[in-house]
Amino acid sequence: ELLTVEGGSVAFTDETRPGPFKAKITPIKFDLTQLTTRPDKHSPYAFTASDDAGMKLSWSGRVAVHPPASSGTLKIEGVSLPKYAAYVSEFFAGEISQGTVNVSGQYGFSLAGKNPAVTLTNGLVQVRNLKVTAKEETLVTLPMVDVRSIVASLEDKSIRVAEVATSGLEAKVVREKDGSINLLN
Repeated sequence: ELLTVEGGSVAFTDETRPGPFKAKITPIKFDLTQLTTRPDKHSPYAFTASDDAGMKLSWSGRVAVHPPASSGTLKIEGVSLPKYAAYVSEFFAGEISQGTVNVSGQYGFSLAGKNPAVTLTNGLVQVRNLKVTAKEETLVTLPMVDVRSIVASLEDKSIRVAEVATSGLEAKVVREKDGSINLLN
């Protein structure tokens, strides 16, 4: 009635990114209790992990096998923006030299109906101490931005955000002679 994984690790390399991008996720801990294949019966689970840049992930809730379904809470804290910047660098000029992101919310997932049902409630995204530089010049500083009370539904094809709050944004935006903007590629 108990499945436990402790001390696991994953080494990830993405050679499609400049560098290439590398990350190690460790330690991984996973607990699944009272797993059953009985219809509409749910089993509790918990998953935790960290990466080599200080990110912490915790994911817990209930999971069912027949039909496949899950609900619970997901929390990711301290994601280093410079570490993962390779995945957004093609969208703007400059380099993310500092900053972190925290993400959390309650989710639901089910394959019981004709179409997959996926929902997010109480979603929260927090960016802290973002700094973007280019050629040793600071282009953007953003001490704080919060996106609060995010609600999303795949079935409704909707995302609602109750509040966006920011503080202390400073940006050096220049429209060049050719019409391009310095922050964009």
